[in-house]
Amino acid sequence: MSDEAARAFGAPPPARPASRAGYWVGGLLIGLGVLAAVLWAVWGFARFGDAIDDLARVPVGDGGVVELSAGRKAIYYERFDAQDRVPALRIAIRPVGGRPLKIEDHSGSVSYALSGHTGQSVASVRIPRDGRYALTARATDPAVTDAELAIGKGLGNRIVRIIVGAILLVIVGVVAGTVLIVVTQRRRAA
Repeated sequence: MSDEAARAFGAPPPARPASRAGYWVGGLLIGLGVLAAVLWAVWGFARFGDAIDDLARVPVGDGGVVELSAGRKAIYYERFDAQDRVPALRIAIRPVGGRPLKIEDHSGSVSYALSGHTGQSVASVRIPRDGRYALTARATDPAVTDAELAIGKGLGNRIVRIIVGAILLVIVGVVAGTVLIVVTQRRRAA
């Protein structure tokens, strides 16, 4: 029966195949997910250097007073002589005019060589309130020179957030694009 005859008897016109635009949009979503992940990682690691620059620093041996906000802080040993080993250190921190705080082992191991600084996590401390704190470190080896302690928010969580965020952006883009491509394929096949 011809299309004209089918319409004359009230039959619906033949279905047109679904558009191929879904393939293009699906591919675009996949590409955008990958691009967003790359941009997220570049932006995150660029800001990572700023986080390292923002750590408060005091020289090993002399110590100093630093301004800290309340919360858990990581303490890093930074060296200028590019030695890989961290010497035995006696670290103390206390509020100016107050009692010493408990220094704890740093959970995990974070090291960095970025933004002109090379450091390794050595300890952590909970700062009870915003204020000025005296931070000192003495190396048990008197030959240790040209080193600093850096203190601030832990860097390990930043790295995890950057990596997990990039992975999630790729997954969302790939899943959304793949679903659209599969739906388009099924509609065209019907």
